[in-house]
Formats: sequence, C-alpha cells, structure tokens
Amino acid sequence: MIIKALFWIVRSVRTQHSFHRIQMLHKYHNFAIIALMEPFQEARNIHKYKRRLGMQYANYNINGKIWVFIQDHIQVGVLSDTEQQLTLQLNFQNSSESLITTIVYAKCDTQERLTLWNEIYSLSHNMNLPWIVGDRGLPVTPNEVEDIAFCVNSCDLLDINFKGSPFTWWNGKADNYAPLLLSFGGQQPHIRKPFKFLKFWVEEADFKDVVKRSWVAQENSDIFITIKQKMKNTKYALACWSKERFGDIFKQLIIREKIVRLKEEFFEENPTISNRIVLQSAQAELKRYLHFEEDEREEKETFAFKNHQRRWAMGRRE
Repeated sequence: MIIKALFWIVRSVRTQHSFHRIQMLHKYHNFAIIALMEPFQEARNIHKYKRRLGMQYANYNINGKIWVFIQDHIQVGVLSDTEQQLTLQLNFQNSSESLITTIVYAKCDTQERLTLWNEIYSLSHNMNLPWIVGDRGLPVTPNEVEDIAFCVNSCDLLDINFKGSPFTWWNGKADNYAPLLLSFGGQQPHIRKPFKFLKFWVEEADFKDVVKRSWVAQENSDIFITIKQKMKNTKYALACWSKERFGDIFKQLIIREKIVRLKEEFFEENPTISNRIVLQSAQAELKRYLHFEEDEREEKETFAFKNHQRRWAMGRRE
C-alpha cells in the first residue's frame, strides 16, 4: 500500500495563495496525511480548514504551531504532544498496517532544541512500527547539522532520499519553505551483511541457549551438508540475537557517548535526583559498550599479530 503525505512549514494558512496550493496538491495527490507547521491561525479555526480539505480528523499540538489533517480510513491515537512535536499512531482500516509519525516544529534556540532531541530519543525506545519523523525546518549551521545527525543516528533513523531542489526555501525567499511531499509503503530491498562472531557474546547468559536452539538441521547422508546447514542456522540466529541485544557496536558507542554528553548538560541545568539517576544510567550503558569495543579491538589486534607472524614465518622458509 502506497501512502502519500504532505509536510509543510506553511507560514500562515490565512493567505489565499498558500491554502489554495494545499488544496490543489491534495486534489492531485489525495494525501492520507497533511501536516502544517506555523499555520499562524487560531487553533479553534482548524475544523474550518478540515472541512475545506475534506478530511475526517484534525488536531494540533499544545501551542498550536503544528496542525495535522488525516483521512477517514485511518484511526488515530495521540502518543505524545509537546511544544516542538506531535506524535501520532496511525492504523489503516483497509489493511493491517500501522505506522507512527512524529511531526516536528523545532524551536530556534539550540538549548530549547535539546528538549526536542531528548523527546524523540525517548520515543525511539521500543519502537516496533514504521516511524516517520519530519519536517525539521531548521537553519543549517555546523553545530545544528551535528545535532540533527546525532538525533538521527541515536534513534536509528534514516535520512531518506528525495527528488527536487536540495534547498528548503520556495518562491525565491529564504523565509518561505517549500512543501515536502512524501510517498512511502511497499517492500524495501533486503541488504545482507557478512556474519562476524564477536568475542563478548559468550559473556551473555543466554548465548549458549541461542546456539543450542539453532544448532539443528534435517539429517542428510552427507554429514558435511548437515554441518553446513547447522552453521547457517546458527549464524542467522546469532546475528538476529546480536542485532536485537547490541545493535551496531561502534555506532552505538558513538551514540552513547553523545547521550552521556546531553544528559550531563541536562543535569547541569537541572541537578535533580531523577536527572542524576538518568545520567548514571547513561554512563553505565556507555561503560558497557566501551567494554564491548575493547574486546573487539583486542580481537582485531590478535588476528593482525598472528597474521603478521604467519607472513614472517613463510618469509623465513623461503
């Protein structure tokens, strides 16, 4: 199922030209979701625009900076509502598919945006549905690019490809943003990564159980075929288990270092007991991944040393 959505920092729905453009785009694309930031209109007037768009559902966030309109074949649940984001769960009645969308309108102040990054990071925990996050609408400076990249990486999000101009402004003006048309759905290509055994796996209590459960295969007259199938099953089981338990070790290490930095900043601004506990938890998780990284590095160094010895010995024999 292909779903189409419109995200736009519209900067006032009161102007006839802007709203007429929304209507024309909706008529052409039949959007399931329309999200507007900076409507510059009283929130109580949202239902008037809902009727004009022919949408069934309309809602706005707590400060009225985000408006959202959704078609009638979608059931909507509000998961989070703050000044910088509105997160909804969408269940499509015509299929068994569901997704979560976080509509973002970030504040200009860097410190205030730390709250937004923390909210998005909290939402990413136990995220088991497809998740769409946008539209940032942030001015691009080196520090802000780093903040955005950190948020994307720490939440395991992907910056999707696009068609059209790489610039966000419209009509030749930097304060007028171009609408973002989003189309998603269908199957994604499967990318297979090479298997790699990690030494610290054996320290986990359930490692042996994973191996025992997966070391099975239909018996074959050729024992090598049987062993090959068992190894294949075990590699697949360990890869799935490791991905669920640890994720990408080196990527997670970078993420957790930045999380600790953010939690330290939060604690410095608001040194409460609860923030201290959160900081200590983040530091403990970082220490855990540092241990994983150290084991991985030692394993690589040992392999390189043995390989060097082997080349030296072969050279002596020659």
